Amino acid sequence: SVRWTHHPADLIETDLVIIPGSRATVADLEWLRRTGFDHALTTTSAWVVGICAGYQMLGQHIVDHVESPLTQITGLSLLPVHTTLEHPKLVARRSGFVGREPVHGFEIRFGRPVGADTTWIVDEHGEPEGAVDTDHRVFGTNIHGLFDTDGFRASFLTELAQARQRVYAPSSDSFATSLDYQNDRLADWIEAALDTDRLERIAATAQRPGQGSGW
Repeated sequence: SVRWTHHPADLIETDLVIIPGSRATVADLEWLRRTGFDHALTTTSAWVVGICAGYQMLGQHIVDHVESPLTQITGLSLLPVHTTLEHPKLVARRSGFVGREPVHGFEIRFGRPVGADTTWIVDEHGEPEGAVDTDHRVFGTNIHGLFDTDGFRASFLTELAQARQRVYAPSSDSFATSLDYQNDRLADWIEAALDTDRLERIAATAQRPGQGSGW
């Protein structure tokens, strides 16, 4: 099961902690400290994965020229990387391999983490991407969506289950199948709550910019 939490104590019985991306990296790192998550993350036995800003928070220092009035802030020091936030924003599709498992996703970031001595992913160009600590328990990557890749997700969670002495069986449904199911549920809800025929008629009257009234 996966859940959001606002309570550091929840990390005690947790097997995997994911620190997601953020549009306010430094401010959110300060929130982790105010709420006690910094101590929980450095003392938990759970595996920790930082994605994009979460990866940057796990490093040693963050120098911010973009999102925050704080020029430099100390990270959680769980990974040997240093990050500078600067223009331009990097936006791209990314793919690569974790071991033999392919991963796919995208990056959208100002942060430039550098200094990792042990990388987690080899990207499509053969370049190192992300970082992992020496205990193989803390991971970081710039790539959003890598857990959408079925083979990698199953391999990662299987390895985690073995390390945590848990039993794990991958779902027989692919991520794409599950996503289609949720999208269909959303579409059914919209059709039940809105007059979609009227919306389609309104949309049909729209004109391109420069062609008169419309959008």
